[in-house]
Amino acid sequence: MKRSLSLVTALYDLGRGDVNQHLADYQRRPFAEYLSAFDSVLRIDAPLSIYIPLELESYVWQRRNRDNTRVLAVPLEAWQKRFPFFEQVQQIRQDPAWRGRAEWLAESPQANLAYYNPIVMSKMGMLNDQQLTNPFGCEHFLWIDAGLARTCGGYLDHPDWVSRTEVALERFLFICFPYIGGGEVHGYDRAALARLAGTDYIRRVARGGLFGGSREAIGKANALYWRLLELSFAQGEMGTEESIFSAMTYLEPELFDRFEIEDNGLIGPFFESLQRGRAPLVRTRIHRGLGDREVRRGTSTAMYILTFNQPQQLALLIRSWKQQPAFFERSAVYVIDNSTEEKALAENRALCAEHGFTHLPQGNIGICGGRQLAAELFAASDRDYMFFLEDDMLLAAPEASVCGSGFVRWVESLYDKVLGIMERERFDFLKLSFSELYGVNSDQWAWYNVPASVRQSIWPAQSELPQLGLAPSIPKVQFEEICNFAGLAYASGEVYYSNWPQVVSREGNRRMFLETKWAHPYEQTWMSHHFQETRAGRLRPAVLLASVIQHQRDFYYGAHERVES
Repeated sequence: MKRSLSLVTALYDLGRGDVNQHLADYQRRPFAEYLSAFDSVLRIDAPLSIYIPLELESYVWQRRNRDNTRVLAVPLEAWQKRFPFFEQVQQIRQDPAWRGRAEWLAESPQANLAYYNPIVMSKMGMLNDQQLTNPFGCEHFLWIDAGLARTCGGYLDHPDWVSRTEVALERFLFICFPYIGGGEVHGYDRAALARLAGTDYIRRVARGGLFGGSREAIGKANALYWRLLELSFAQGEMGTEESIFSAMTYLEPELFDRFEIEDNGLIGPFFESLQRGRAPLVRTRIHRGLGDREVRRGTSTAMYILTFNQPQQLALLIRSWKQQPAFFERSAVYVIDNSTEEKALAENRALCAEHGFTHLPQGNIGICGGRQLAAELFAASDRDYMFFLEDDMLLAAPEASVCGSGFVRWVESLYDKVLGIMERERFDFLKLSFSELYGVNSDQWAWYNVPASVRQSIWPAQSELPQLGLAPSIPKVQFEEICNFAGLAYASGEVYYSNWPQVVSREGNRRMFLETKWAHPYEQTWMSHHFQETRAGRLRPAVLLASVIQHQRDFYYGAHERVES
């Protein structure tokens, strides 16, 4: 059977339960407590490589099968040679100046146990060694502390957590918690660590209990880790492995995905997110432009604007969106021009040249035809997210009053905030306006468009459509969660699709418009299909709890010219 994720762990008695060691009472833990937690790791149904002393080998084989287990019996004393900075650890941990950096440090394991830092600082190397030798032919590797069950025991017994974790290991994953205040980070001078990390201040710590990624990502992380460790010891600095992990997330953020937990440092919320279906990750991308353009940190976007026969309407839209210039300045902008009049085509071409947009004359392929074309162009690009606008979808003005649902119409730094939401949550699409022209996103408009059998199954008490016009009331949208990012609130759940402005991820675009295609798509068809995909768990949409879109058409074309598809 092909296995795609392998675990790596280690267990040694470092003397943490020894009464002769000068440890704080809350730091004392008898080795029997670790053995009990180790049993939970040994029960996990996944390939597992284990670094242990010789005396624990029989303990493992009493609990594991040889077909999915690799034991690496390494005596504790051997780490004096295996860990290249063993002597530097001993010098620093006994230095009174280092021990005095914090009240707790002199009574900590890293200050009093000779092998504590050499072992925990070797986790990354052990993980990398296993991805190199790859005994089980896996593509992803995850370090798990042998004692993790002390705080996460119930989660480790869940049968699906290993397979669900694999989707979070596209790159290298660290679980991070906020760490503000104090002059040190696990004993490492905070200012020195910030300099090592190339940042002004260390605001987070990356946990050492659970981390990993793809084989390629582990190789890159391992090289960076040992380089930073060598620099640290050369400067006489030491914390724990977590100090170096934290610096790595700042120095080369594009290599690392982060799952963010609370400041108590408990990893449990990561497992809880997996049980709900997916763990939302924070991701940083660096994209290089053409030629010698400067490297820009952040996400890369494309904007597709659909227009038809009214250049003045396109100009109105451009003026409106320039209120938030980041959308044009940081996106590749394409105008899908359905115009059939030569004068309109010429004026639209001139507008695109003036603003640096790409003009794409198509003939009248219709509104949904243009939407499908945008999806296919985006899929062929190297951009991370796309925006889609029709030329009457303006941006509301800063002075606009709240919408009919009571939500704000103007959001400062909207571009950064919506992309921050997408990066954090991995939504497939995020709608930019709660209130729309014909309805609001608290009402489930997909109810009108799904097949009768679906309507009967989901809403048996409201299964009949009205004979004419709109129903006096329709089912409400079932929201899953309400969150906020930088003060901007949003709701996820069974959010219906419409052609109103939204930001769409690459994966969302593939699921929404490419996996299933119609020769002549309509908004109602997409709304029905995407709702059913959402119910099936294959699509994850959301909507802003704000209404930043102003539907405004000041320049009209003939109704007979309107084409949907």
